Amino acid sequence: MGVNRGGMFVGVTNRPTERSDPRRRSRGLLVVDALGDADAEAVARRMSREVEGSYNPFNLVYADGRRTFITTQRENRLETAELPPGIHVLCNRDINDAAVPKIASIRERLTALELAGGSEGILGGLQKLLRTHASGSSPLDGVCVHTEDYGTRSSAVLEIGRERWGYWFAEGAPCATRYRDCSALLEELRAA
Repeated sequence: MGVNRGGMFVGVTNRPTERSDPRRRSRGLLVVDALGDADAEAVARRMSREVEGSYNPFNLVYADGRRTFITTQRENRLETAELPPGIHVLCNRDINDAAVPKIASIRERLTALELAGGSEGILGGLQKLLRTHASGSSPLDGVCVHTEDYGTRSSAVLEIGRERWGYWFAEGAPCATRYRDCSALLEELRAA
């Protein structure tokens, strides 16, 4: 994920695939390329022209404070859609897919967050949510995942508002690693 000095956020998730093609561009480059665009609409236009077939499957979400889009590359199809204001949950499947237990659980918990508490209350609630493990039989249904071969390696909370930008990062699983306030990095970016 990344943010440019204009406040545009871009984040990517890989999607499951039968076979990954190592000749395709790294999906992380989608973020770097998008951050060079003027706004989210410009990213959406470029996605429709330049991207299809160049990457293994991905979800790319990008927002500039006015508009938010998601571009999804499935095995053989690229789609871009504008997202309405509200709560959206994106993992490595389709955005807001209530049939995915993890997405349904996260969405329910986000909806229950106390938004009236301001930024500090939301920050604490998000960090608490990012530390939760699955309550059922599959550890992959948790937000913080631990299995023998796979798991949560780091966690971040990003706030981009009109008056305040904030960034908190846990370098490790958030259930065992404390979030550090790295907001000064964003202030340096804004001042550049």
